[in-house]
Amino acid sequence: MVKNKQAKMEVSGGRRLLANKIFSGPDPIGRQKAKAEFNMTPDTTRQYIQELKLYLKQHTKLPDHIVGVNEDDWYENYLILNKNDIQRTKDNLEIYFKLKEILPEAYQERDSYSTVMMKSFRSTYLSKLLVAMMDVLLKEGVDWSSIVLILDTSKTKLGHLTKYPIFLMKKFFDYAWRAYPERIAQIHVIHPPAYLEYAMALFRPFLREKIRSRIMVHSKIDTLYDYVDKSLLPSDYGGDLPYTSVQING
Repeated sequence: MVKNKQAKMEVSGGRRLLANKIFSGPDPIGRQKAKAEFNMTPDTTRQYIQELKLYLKQHTKLPDHIVGVNEDDWYENYLILNKNDIQRTKDNLEIYFKLKEILPEAYQERDSYSTVMMKSFRSTYLSKLLVAMMDVLLKEGVDWSSIVLILDTSKTKLGHLTKYPIFLMKKFFDYAWRAYPERIAQIHVIHPPAYLEYAMALFRPFLREKIRSRIMVHSKIDTLYDYVDKSLLPSDYGGDLPYTSVQING
């Protein structure tokens, strides 16, 4: 796994941090809160896990088990992502296993230290990164009921948008969002470029209205602090964490 690799590459702003310096595993308190929000009890969770295992065995076009993980833990994490809705979990589980055929670009060359993944504005990078992150979290543990995204657009240029093919974006939003049904509470755009409206017009057709309504643009970093506590932000965003966003993201 990524968090066990040794980082050898220097990046501007400091040496790349090892993943286990940032993510040390799921937070037990956060995990319990998420499970409580979705009324997940030990008995119902065991029942649903057995039901999901049986569902896979009976579904001849799907694998009958999940390789490389603790299956019970994985199923529990996937139930959390699906709000503990067993039918929704089954429906999305089918898409999860078919996604490699629907969106193969997101699963090729996913080594985070490879040359391909380092080139962050390649057309398939974003889908690779998001899918890889969710696979790690499904294995390690989901400890939230929703997430807050911060998009720093200070380094982006208008030409980067041309490297995101429309067909790939459409497939990602149509299928990957169901395979990995993350609940996004807020999306904060910081350091917005002058062409932001053009960029938003490109992505807007693929976003559900509920997601579009949760996007907030901050022309000044100070307004971000009204939504995200400084204790959760890297130092170059004015936060209290002892590392920069460059070190976190590599």
